[in-house]
Amino acid sequence: MTIRYERMAALGAVEVSYGVDPTPTAAVQMKDVSIDPVVGDLVDVGVLRPGMGGNIKAFFGRRVNLKGKILLGAAGAAGTAPAWDFLARCTGHAVTTTPATKVEYTPIDSGFESAAIYFNCEGNRTIMLGTRGSIIWRWVVGQFPEGEFNLVGIWASDTNVAYPAVDYTAWKTPPLVGKDQVPLFQIGGVDEVMQSLEINSGGTADYVERINRREVEIGDRIATMTAVIEEPAFSARNYFTAVGVPGTYKSLALTHGTAAGAKVLATATNWQLGQPQRQKLGNNLGLQIPGTIVSLSGTPDYKITVQ
Repeated sequence: MTIRYERMAALGAVEVSYGVDPTPTAAVQMKDVSIDPVVGDLVDVGVLRPGMGGNIKAFFGRRVNLKGKILLGAAGAAGTAPAWDFLARCTGHAVTTTPATKVEYTPIDSGFESAAIYFNCEGNRTIMLGTRGSIIWRWVVGQFPEGEFNLVGIWASDTNVAYPAVDYTAWKTPPLVGKDQVPLFQIGGVDEVMQSLEINSGGTADYVERINRREVEIGDRIATMTAVIEEPAFSARNYFTAVGVPGTYKSLALTHGTAAGAKVLATATNWQLGQPQRQKLGNNLGLQIPGTIVSLSGTPDYKITVQ
């Protein structure tokens, strides 16, 4: 029996205790997915042998890598977590819910959560536990907003099971990024003509195995942000003069969506600009502005809000 490429499905949930399977039932709507079910280290025994040729190897530290994208839709009701809640939480974000108003995700330095994912290829199911990773939040004009994730999980099992019934009702399709659906985009409190925005959580997910410990841990976080805008006149704003100035930061504010229950917001207050590069935007002169989001005590690197 052959296995159809299109027949892939994933179920995911936040773990209550690290590495303990919560038996997820919620479907995860992904795109551009790739999974490596056998990742680890082949350790060569390294002994002398009577002639040339290969030596014995042993496999150590099996884990699973999962990469892909999700659509950044809201939840349909203000104060309700979106379907991608568990992915935000296992990529180093804390969640704060204000009932009937909003759900906020902010990067954290400790207390990291993890997730269990069942990945099924038309019956061939791989279970990954203790899953953590990083995410890139992205808005590009003329495209659907998306989150691009890179996850590492501890391999738990490979089993042939029934293909799961999946329900994607909770996954709301967001509107395309465009003028009517992005009522706010500002840098430093000033409206700019935007082509794209990308916020990279900047964390690492490292597999650690020692005696009495097996875990995927999130390493240091260096969040970055890149915006592509039309270059303004120097008489109005000169982004070149703000490059790498200690203590000089730009704020960022983006709102995607216009109706309650269908909005996703991105905000930051401490974006230190890198070196802008000019580029052609159709008939216009554009600026690609990179930068690091500086971690300041008491201020989150950035905030993703669903409302």
